[in-house]
Amino acid sequence: MKRVLKKRWIWIGLLVIVGLVGARFLLNHDIMLHNKVFRGESESWKGEYRIHGWWLFTEKDDRLEHDGHVDGVLTLTYTEEVENPPVLDHFEIHYDLGRGSGGALIEEDVVLDPIYRFTKYGTGVPDDGTVMTVTIVMNGEMETFELIMDP
Repeated sequence: MKRVLKKRWIWIGLLVIVGLVGARFLLNHDIMLHNKVFRGESESWKGEYRIHGWWLFTEKDDRLEHDGHVDGVLTLTYTEEVENPPVLDHFEIHYDLGRGSGGALIEEDVVLDPIYRFTKYGTGVPDDGTVMTVTIVMNGEMETFELIMDP
């Protein structure tokens, strides 16, 4: 019986210590989770840009420290029904989310894929109301459309 009581007190003591350490951690840290989705489409394309990640703010020695990791994934889908994917002499995809965030794919003599995916590691978090612009050029014909943040 004494042995059972001793084990219980050990477990209770460990739980109290873990609780105090956890409370100290929570009091000195603020975390912001980011999960934003932009969507839009044109005549031939549908686009979605997902941002996910976190920022951790810690107060240490009267200073605010910041850590975090945010990634973005742009998925573009060709929506027109085609029996055989066309071969393109010239193909470009440009995307711009403002503040230096963007990219491009430029290829010559390529077979069109139905889905294109771009991953941007360590990206920024756009403000609410930001609009992403996507421009696609296929053999000299250009389509531009916007991806707007879901509410």
